[in-house]
Amino acid sequence: MKAMTVSGLIMLAFASGAYAAPLTGEQLKSELVGHPIHWKSKTQSGVTTYKPDGTVEATADGD
Repeated sequence: MKAMTVSGLIMLAFASGAYAAPLTGEQLKSELVGHPIHWKSKTQSGVTTYKPDGTVEATADGD
């Protein structure tokens, strides 16, 4: 459930820029990798970080 919430929030974050020029894979990688994404929902908050080795580290607080 938490993984779905994080994925959904990430998609929403990028949906707001849907009318912007598309990013290349390298541009997207430079925007995400190593930069913590702080997120908050009605019942939870947390931080998600994409790592250079392809793994994701996420923490969540709340219900």
